[in-house]
Amino acid sequence: MSEQVIRAECKICKSTGLVVDAYCHDGVAKICRNCKGEGYKNIYFTQFFGRKPINGISLVFQNIPFQHIYPGTHTFPDGTTINFRESCVPYEEWKKGTKPPSPEHIDCTRGQKLN
Repeated sequence: MSEQVIRAECKICKSTGLVVDAYCHDGVAKICRNCKGEGYKNIYFTQFFGRKPINGISLVFQNIPFQHIYPGTHTFPDGTTINFRESCVPYEEWKKGTKPPSPEHIDCTRGQKLN
C-alpha cells in the first residue's frame, strides 16, 4: 500500500496559524512555528495490515536497553554467566501473541545476574 497523507489540526495554535503567548503584548501574535502559520500539519502514513515476518529470527526478548542478548547461555568477560533462554519466547509463539517474560534477572547495563 502506498503512503497516504491526512491534514490534521495543529495542536499548538488550535488551527489558527497564530500563537499568542506571554511574549506577545497589546494585540500582537506570532506565526505558529509548528505549522508555519498554515493551521494544519500533514501526517504521512502507510496503513497497517499486520506485522510483517522477519527471516532468520528464532527468539524474541523484551527490549532491554543497552544489553547484549544471546540465543542461549553466555559468559561475560567478568565471569558472569546468564541463561538468556529464561527471558525469551520462540518467534513462532510470539507471532501467535505470546509475550516474553520480564527480564528481571538481568542487570540491563552490565549483563550481570541480580540476586
